[in-house]
Amino acid sequence: MELKKIISEKLHGFVKDLNQEKVDQDADIKKEYESQRNYLENCVKVLRKRQQAAAINSNNENKNIMEENRKWITMIGELTQQRDKLQEKFSFLCTKTGEHLKDVKARMDQMN
Repeated sequence: MELKKIISEKLHGFVKDLNQEKVDQDADIKKEYESQRNYLENCVKVLRKRQQAAAINSNNENKNIMEENRKWITMIGELTQQRDKLQEKFSFLCTKTGEHLKDVKARMDQMN
């Protein structure tokens, strides 16, 4: 028993120091963990904000493109109607003057 007591007393100082070091290490590890966690959470927040901003820009750009396409489609429709009216007038004038469409086209080609 004496031997056990002496060994325990001698080792108690080492074991006590080891436990203290472990507690210090655990605190440092927890502190580092929290620091990294906060950093990563902030990164996620920033990336989500960037993603939302990019989505809004993309939506706005798509709306602008769609609006421009609608304008072009409307313009094409109007120009098609004008062409049809001019073609009707041209056909009417050709029949009124008695000229054939081929003759008029040939004359126009000669002008150019």
